[in-house]
Amino acid sequence: MASALSGRWHIALPLLGLIMSLPFLVTPTAHPVLHLIRIGLLVSVALAVPLLYWLGTLREMSEHRARRFVWLLMAGFVVAMVFVAWLQVRYLGGLAIDTGVFLNSLYNTEHGRFFYNARELGSHFSMHNSPILFVSYLIYLLVPGYWPMIVLVIVCIAASAFVVYQIARNWLEPGPSVVITAAYLFNPVVMSQATPEFHEMNLAPLPLALTLHYFLRQRFGLYILWFIVLLTIKESMAITCFVLAAAALFSRRRWSWVAIPAIVAVGWGILSLKAVIPHFSTGSSTEIVHVLFGQETIGAAVGYMFTHPLVVARHIGIKQLAHVYLMLLTWGGVLPLLSAYSLLAVPHLALLLVMENRFTLHLWDASLFGPVLALAAAHGIRRFQDMLLRRSGQRSRALPIQMAALALCLGLGACPVWLHPASFQKPANLDTIKQAIELVPDEVPLTVSANLMSHVYKREALRPAPFWHADEQPYSEYLLILWDNQIRQHLLNDGTSRSRHHLRHWDGVIRALLAGEEPYGYQLIFARDGVYVARMGPAVHQGRTHSKSE
Repeated sequence: MASALSGRWHIALPLLGLIMSLPFLVTPTAHPVLHLIRIGLLVSVALAVPLLYWLGTLREMSEHRARRFVWLLMAGFVVAMVFVAWLQVRYLGGLAIDTGVFLNSLYNTEHGRFFYNARELGSHFSMHNSPILFVSYLIYLLVPGYWPMIVLVIVCIAASAFVVYQIARNWLEPGPSVVITAAYLFNPVVMSQATPEFHEMNLAPLPLALTLHYFLRQRFGLYILWFIVLLTIKESMAITCFVLAAAALFSRRRWSWVAIPAIVAVGWGILSLKAVIPHFSTGSSTEIVHVLFGQETIGAAVGYMFTHPLVVARHIGIKQLAHVYLMLLTWGGVLPLLSAYSLLAVPHLALLLVMENRFTLHLWDASLFGPVLALAAAHGIRRFQDMLLRRSGQRSRALPIQMAALALCLGLGACPVWLHPASFQKPANLDTIKQAIELVPDEVPLTVSANLMSHVYKREALRPAPFWHADEQPYSEYLLILWDNQIRQHLLNDGTSRSRHHLRHWDGVIRALLAGEEPYGYQLIFARDGVYVARMGPAVHQGRTHSKSE
């Protein structure tokens, strides 16, 4: 039977993709993104039939030609994603709250306050141990602003594609390796990391790919070098790095491949949770740490997760599991599952599902899954081909490139996951927003709508609205608030008690400002098209600042 099907994989593989896509095709929902995914998957499966047939007729690609294709893919990715970022940023869109947080941290570091930002109410190192940010700081000193950060991430992800190609070459010929590289670059998990929403985790794909590459090539010195670089991204990298040490054990490597990485990973985790984060933590910064499972610190929460796995598992919902299924589907579903290397992603995925409890394909921490699943898919293709060879005694030279192409098609079909149409639209009040920004001086303490933080980050005290301090008392000298029907509707759609509280709170503040009252001591100085600027009276502001310092 396998022999009979060996020449018809261009039909069998899209049919398999269609079967794997059924949960997304039959799920009853009115969510517009899911409708786009349905359409995308159906179109990609339909186009896969002629595409896979055509690829099956191609001759094998030379190594030199394959590398040229990879370089072209990398260049195309950089141009395309920079253009996408420009389309979003030109209308003040696409820049999420964390972009403003990191820019504010870099600005404050330049002025002698070590990675301090007013969103986290302390140094960023009170939340995460991320020495990789020193690289971002050096770039910031040369060219301040968000564009260097955006371009840095895009270039790093593009560079990781060449490493992914080299990883695939461990098992596949140049042609299939090129297609796997294309499937990697245009997978939703990877493309979403290149949108203009800077986060330290966006830098993870390159060092992770290099770590995996030198692990497979058994070059210990370079492996440890990139292993350490990977650890510097975030304290949670210690988990993934420890799993690599376990993989070396199961691969029967020399003791140094197991003991040294394991000691370094465990040591980094302990150093982060027991020394670095507590050292930089302040009474204020701990107030915004998410209280997980009744614990007071990140370290205690991690310990609880290991000691109460069944309780923790109950926090994982159907929506998060659906995202995991879609992530596997975009890599051909069964392909990565045929490889034991897919297990490298499991501990980090479990932590992500629990810690964030809102796992999506475009979440920053998902950046690790791109290189790992690309590796697993390439190895899975080789394993499938070997299984076919054992059963039929024949090896289909077209099959690997066709299987890689199916992953590319399914990934492109799911691309609406990371596209947010609203971030490309020109706001009707764009000119009003720019005018309001000019009314707020640099340096003064400011509470601002989250999507504008990246444009007004040059100040010590910068807080995102609609979140006040823990005691619900604002203390910034200025307010710059976008409060229109679209924003109100977003909070209503969120449906949580917290979002309803913010909605009522800000409705009351805006009504009071428009009525000439002075809520929290603020006086309205600008109001037009849903954009509001208010300033706290000097006496009130001095009193609040004095009370906070006490």
